[in-house]
Amino acid sequence: MRSPVATRKDQMAATPPYRQPSGWRVLLGRHERGQSLVEMAIIMPVILLIMAGVFDFGRVIYAYVVVVNATREAAIAGAAAQMSDSELRTFMDDELARGGVNSGSAASVIAYTDKGSPPKQTLIIDLSYEIPLVIFVLPFSTVTVTSHAEMITFWN
Repeated sequence: MRSPVATRKDQMAATPPYRQPSGWRVLLGRHERGQSLVEMAIIMPVILLIMAGVFDFGRVIYAYVVVVNATREAAIAGAAAQMSDSELRTFMDDELARGGVNSGSAASVIAYTDKGSPPKQTLIIDLSYEIPLVIFVLPFSTVTVTSHAEMITFWN
C-alpha cells in the first residue's frame, strides 16, 4: 500500500505561517522591542553623572596630595636653611607645578613662632588651594583643600 503523498497545501497547513520566537523575544514579547532603548536613555545621564563625580573626586584627592607634599617640602627646606618668605613661596609654587597643580589659585601663610619649653623657633606654613569641579549640578563649583606644616628651625 502506498503512503499518500502530501501536497504543498497540506504542508503549508501543518507549519505555522511565521517563525517561532526564540531567546529574548520569548521572554520580552514582540511588542517590547524598544524598551531597552528607552531604559538606556533614562539611565545614561545618571551613569555619566556618577562617572563625572568619580573623576572629580579623584582630582580632589590628587590635588590634596600635591598640596600636602608642597607644604611639607617647603617646611623642611625652610627649617634646614634660612629662607625668606618669597623664596619659600617660590619653592611651594615649584612643588605645585611639579605635581601638575596650577599655583595661581593657591594661597599660603608663612609664620615663625617660638614654641615649646625651652622655646624654639618654629616655622609654620599653611597652604590652601581651590579646585574647580567638572560637575555643574552641585550647588558649589570649587573645593578648597588645605594643608598645615610645622617644623623646628635648625639654622638659629
